[in-house]
Amino acid sequence: MVKEIMSGNEAIARGAWEAGCSFAAAYPGTPSTEIIENLSAIKEVSSRWANNEKTALEMAIGASIGGLRSLAAMKHVGLNVAADPLCAVGYTGVNAGLVVVTADDPGCHSSQNEQDNRLYARLAKLALVEPSDSQECKDFVKAAFEISERFDIPVLFRVTTRICHSKGLVALEQPGEIPVKPYQRNTKKYCMLPAMARVRHAFREESLKELEDYANSCPLNKIEWAGDRKLGIVTSGISYQYAKEVFGDSASILKLALTNPMPRALITEFCSAVDKIYVIEEGEPFIENTVRSLGFACIGKAKVPILGELNAQIVRTALVGPTEQGGYSVDLQAPPRPPVLCAGCPHRGFFFSLQKNKKQIVAMGDIGCYSLGVGEPFGGFDISTCMGAGISGTIGLAKALEMQGDPRKVLGMVG
Repeated sequence: MVKEIMSGNEAIARGAWEAGCSFAAAYPGTPSTEIIENLSAIKEVSSRWANNEKTALEMAIGASIGGLRSLAAMKHVGLNVAADPLCAVGYTGVNAGLVVVTADDPGCHSSQNEQDNRLYARLAKLALVEPSDSQECKDFVKAAFEISERFDIPVLFRVTTRICHSKGLVALEQPGEIPVKPYQRNTKKYCMLPAMARVRHAFREESLKELEDYANSCPLNKIEWAGDRKLGIVTSGISYQYAKEVFGDSASILKLALTNPMPRALITEFCSAVDKIYVIEEGEPFIENTVRSLGFACIGKAKVPILGELNAQIVRTALVGPTEQGGYSVDLQAPPRPPVLCAGCPHRGFFFSLQKNKKQIVAMGDIGCYSLGVGEPFGGFDISTCMGAGISGTIGLAKALEMQGDPRKVLGMVG
């Protein structure tokens, strides 16, 4: 079997191809961008960039209903833009399999927040799959398409920056023969008028029960028993790697990968068999809340930080305590090197010109590399919230300044 070193994003693209994915759409944004870049190099997959995440998902939904296995990819904040079709397709379901990749960014490496998009799976009533390395990215995308078609449900495929960009060995396979599913008109399924939506909601609740039964016994969720059962760890995604690095074989681990709906019977079986329970996860207490709702006391966000990206040292310090052997250190202090606008970037001239009128202007920025103009020496704008707000936000800000007699003009920028 051929093996290659791949990033998580490269492996997702490879897995989609092996699964017979025929259509992919995305809007670029770190850490998800390389998924569609790699898919675009595969002639069997019709790939395209979209104007935004909403239209990317709508393209993929249309292809899925039409009979093509389809994938949409975006970074975590992009799923906010796509929330309208996401919640609708949670009711309609699919024809051919539909996988929606959300690339979350704990630690805000290139984003304006650390939102945990696992919560969208519950909101929109989707299946949720979380891989923990590059091999699983490839294998679990294939499984996600199978789950999507078997249970008539879109699958939210949640990865994080560390999964997207870390590399590992991936065993490659060839795609099987996945026929295009014929399109059939079905207004009761695909037209979300109120009368149809109420019926589809009831269908979805029943299908989620069936999917939970599957999650309790499927190979994506598994128990790794230790020699004794004093300590049990429930975890998912990249946090599984940190748990293994810190605890090794000294703790039993329930490794979850299909996490919505939660496999409550499996969690109950595991937690009933151990004396002490740790829940290790990045972001919100998504798994922890389920464990607690089942009546089990556990240690999770009380010690494991809810802020930022985890690593093995953070997990070790939180749950084991400081170790005598710390990391390597030197006496020298490295100078700070924040990201800056590239040499020769035309935004530099714009922000330089803007400085001449700063006393007469209140500027609102937007999302993009030019947001680096907020720092010195430019000080290019005062406010930046989300993509597009650099224009629309100026309307409210201008009225606020007017009503308090502030003579300054509001300048909006987007690019």
